Amino acid sequence: MSAFLGSYLKTDPSVPKNDILRGYAVATGSDGYKAVFSLAEMDKSFGNHNDIIAYKLNGADLTGSGFARIVAPDDVKAGRWVSNLSSLYVGHIPYTPGAGGVSNQFSIDGAVTNSISYDVTSLAAALPAQTVTVATPPLTGSSFTGVSLWDLLNLSGILTDAA
Repeated sequence: MSAFLGSYLKTDPSVPKNDILRGYAVATGSDGYKAVFSLAEMDKSFGNHNDIIAYKLNGADLTGSGFARIVAPDDVKAGRWVSNLSSLYVGHIPYTPGAGGVSNQFSIDGAVTNSISYDVTSLAAALPAQTVTVATPPLTGSSFTGVSLWDLLNLSGILTDAA
């Protein structure tokens, strides 16, 4: 593990565990195409996605789409496959401590058309329930019921840049 990545994982009493979850990399192609990757999704101890920067395809050098391309094999539509890779920008969202305690609601805001808050009743009524069974420790085999995060964000009207 690199010293840089190790700094995300070391214990610091002022920062909660797993600081790597706030790290990201933006891959940019020569045409301006950009894709964002969470550092945690690439880390073998978290997401363990085997994203690579490819320089060969079927044993031959990549030439028609630049010498380097991001390949994210777990992407269903290959949307984060950045051809003609020209830069990788690494960033980090700073930790901002909250008041702590137990929350009885959460809000969705930012780049959405409908900022909204949910409590347990309104969340359960917002979308059909889904149940997932966890396959990772420490809760292997546990079942959780809730709503799709993606569907809930879409219900809030995610704003995207058409360009």
